[in-house]
Amino acid sequence: MDNVQIINLQANKEGKIQIRNPSDVVHVELLSGTAEIFGVEMIKNKIYPFSSAFAVSTLNGCTLKLKGKIQWTYTVNYNHTIIDLHLSLEKKRKLAEKSGVRGPTVLIAGPTDVGKSTLCRTLLNYAVRSGRIPVYIDLDVWPKLNFHTWYNQYSSC
Repeated sequence: MDNVQIINLQANKEGKIQIRNPSDVVHVELLSGTAEIFGVEMIKNKIYPFSSAFAVSTLNGCTLKLKGKIQWTYTVNYNHTIIDLHLSLEKKRKLAEKSGVRGPTVLIAGPTDVGKSTLCRTLLNYAVRSGRIPVYIDLDVWPKLNFHTWYNQYSSC
């Protein structure tokens, strides 16, 4: 039987949701307030399905309805680092436009399971919300191989 939870997030908070099984789906619905997931604004009363862990961020506070097999939830302070990075990139884009040069290029690298894809997804969504048309290239072709294995196998390409 699916579990239903109502979560009230205060302003400048982020709710983290872990799903019990990768085969399970958890549905989240914004009941009131404003919130975003991966930089995408949630629409009130729309149901969003997830089959892996996710986080809901709010600057002004919100109420969420979660339905599904949830392993755990917890609340943390909203991390402004990503939006600050977006604002910095947007400032550099505008300066580049005025100068007639190409804007910033970003490379994100690091070990597995540290949030690289989440960071990319969020930055891409913020860029789109700012009227940009970002380009995203995912080089994680073989996620089970580490960088050194891939590099040694394809270093002569």
